[in-house]
Amino acid sequence: MTIHPTAEIDATAHIADGCEIGPFAVVGPRSHLGSDCVLRAHAVVGPDTTLGHRCTVHPFAVVGGDPQDLKWKGEQVSLECGDDNSFREHSSVHRGTVQGGGLTTLGNRNLIMAGSHVGHDCHIGSLCIIANNVMLGGHVVVGNRANLGGGAGVHHFTTIGSGAFLAGLARVIKDVPPWMMVDGAPAEVRGCNRVGMQRAQMSEEDIQAVLESYRMLYRDPGGDQESTCAVLLERFSGSETIQSIVDSIRATLCGKNGRALENQRTHDKTVDPRDR
Repeated sequence: MTIHPTAEIDATAHIADGCEIGPFAVVGPRSHLGSDCVLRAHAVVGPDTTLGHRCTVHPFAVVGGDPQDLKWKGEQVSLECGDDNSFREHSSVHRGTVQGGGLTTLGNRNLIMAGSHVGHDCHIGSLCIIANNVMLGGHVVVGNRANLGGGAGVHHFTTIGSGAFLAGLARVIKDVPPWMMVDGAPAEVRGCNRVGMQRAQMSEEDIQAVLESYRMLYRDPGGDQESTCAVLLERFSGSETIQSIVDSIRATLCGKNGRALENQRTHDKTVDPRDR
């Protein structure tokens, strides 16, 4: 373990073996760094934050910052990250809020690029790429292997499915089903993430099934989406990939404003939290 003398480590923080803490880095109260983590100069790990093994926090990144939410009144809330995550320069990942369960989570092997923001109560899977200056509002859920292009903005309570691809500067205000590609402002489904499916070593049979589901749902719809989902389940019976796409679409149809998680909103958004 190597800790630079100018680093500030709270007495209640736990630093595992093999960690390297650079000049002027900060580790907040009750935080836990797994083995072989690296904090570069001026990196900040906030309070009640857990990093798994071999995570790297680059200069001026803030991992575990206070939630950027007017409803937060100083409650003890947390951030939990898995192994092998990289937080590049000036990125920020905020802890949860009591209203959202008090927890923000990241899985394993994610790349959070420079200037990007992961808001409070977000839940990010594993193997995701969040490119420069991506903005995730609070309560966003991102599935495994999603790829979010630079400057994309994601509305709070939106779900990004596994393997989905967001084009750069996309303005995402509705859920994105697994393995679909979206672009535009507002973003719409424009195709399938075939490269992502190949990288995930998906079978050619499953890839063709996803391509066909895209055609039926978005290019040549023969009816409403619920009817199309029923046809897809019958045609591709037993396909977990198609089941995940159908489940995503059905959940969105049951939600509000194109977002399944919008039903979880517990407060009246027309009232300023500062006036409560």
